[in-house]
Amino acid sequence: MIIPSKEQLKRFLSEIDRSFLVKTVLVFAAFIVPLIILYFVDSGSFNYLWKGRAPYFLFLWLLFLEAILGWKNLKIERTTFWTKKTVLAAVILLLPTVYAVGLNFGLNDAIVEVGRAAGVPAEQFGEWYVTHSWPFSLEYVLFAVFFVASIWLLYGVRGLKTFSVSAFFVGGVGIFYMIDTFYPSGTFTVLQSLVPITTHGV
Repeated sequence: MIIPSKEQLKRFLSEIDRSFLVKTVLVFAAFIVPLIILYFVDSGSFNYLWKGRAPYFLFLWLLFLEAILGWKNLKIERTTFWTKKTVLAAVILLLPTVYAVGLNFGLNDAIVEVGRAAGVPAEQFGEWYVTHSWPFSLEYVLFAVFFVASIWLLYGVRGLKTFSVSAFFVGGVGIFYMIDTFYPSGTFTVLQSLVPITTHGV
């Protein structure tokens, strides 16, 4: 086993952009911490891919891969950490944890009431859509917004390009969940209306 010397470690650490390292750690911590909280609160929700939190595991894996593959592109130039954008990004990155904690202090009830006001078809299709489907749908959309906003503030446009797959994934899950929440059981006919057009063209 080869153990690096102190000089090699110092040289390696000196080459690392510390502001870049802190930013990357913040992004991961901003979503790992709330997911850990959510797991302890409702571990069963992580057992389901559809209308559950299991897709977050894939999101974190994609985020990890994109960070490794794109780190050179993200640290093109050294930047100072404490800027207005990074401070705002840090505040945004705290919101997922605030959300996870808030679910234990009445936030979930407020989300359910917002869902009723927004027109989730609970009376027609069942209370599950407003008490479970709607909160999960909103959660994914919020996390996607927090993620994209923080990535843009921390890394700029090149950050959005680097993390495009993970951003598209978590946002896509939220959109599909939301569509199924408001138009369950195949009642969303916008895409279905395109089928006759495409078949007619063939």
